[in-house]
Amino acid sequence: MKTMIKEEFEQQDVFGLGGENEAFAQYFSGQSYLKPLMEFGTSPVFLANVSFEPG
Repeated sequence: MKTMIKEEFEQQDVFGLGGENEAFAQYFSGQSYLKPLMEFGTSPVFLANVSFEPG
């Protein structure tokens, strides 16, 4: 999904924005947000949704 208006994004996104992505910010350019889909360490695979600010 690509949208430039935050309110539109919040209406369309099923995961939610999440918190500011500080843990993995070094791997992305610009501001990113991380929404874990499961508790870290409960599975060999960590699942999360990453969202980015426009631009």
